[in-house]
Amino acid sequence: MTAEERIEKLEKKVEEHDTKINCLEKQQISDTSDLKMTIYEAVDSAIKPLITKIEEQGKDQRIINEAQDKRITALENAEAQKALKNSQDLWKLVKTIIITAVITLFINNALDILIYKKTNSENNSEVEINEIYKNYNKII
Repeated sequence: MTAEERIEKLEKKVEEHDTKINCLEKQQISDTSDLKMTIYEAVDSAIKPLITKIEEQGKDQRIINEAQDKRITALENAEAQKALKNSQDLWKLVKTIIITAVITLFINNALDILIYKKTNSENNSEVEINEIYKNYNKII
């Protein structure tokens, strides 16, 4: 074998190796892409049920929170109504006490005037009406 034949043979082997390397690189790229796609699909299929479950739990929690908010609002309204009723009852009691005191004062003054008249009439002394009114006004 001559040197030129050897060089040709070596060049052919180098070309074959280059071709094989190119084929291997293409295969690796294809395998890498397939592996990425497989991993993506596996992760996606594993995560989808979790995401769905989390979303359902979020909806359930929102429903629970809304129900609790409604209950709290109802309780607050009930407490406000109770406080309002207590305030109204207290105001009625205060008004009753004031009216009773005023009526008692007027009745007491009227009785005082009647007793004064009776006492003066028994003593045969005449008192003018103006004096009675003056006494009445002094008492008030």
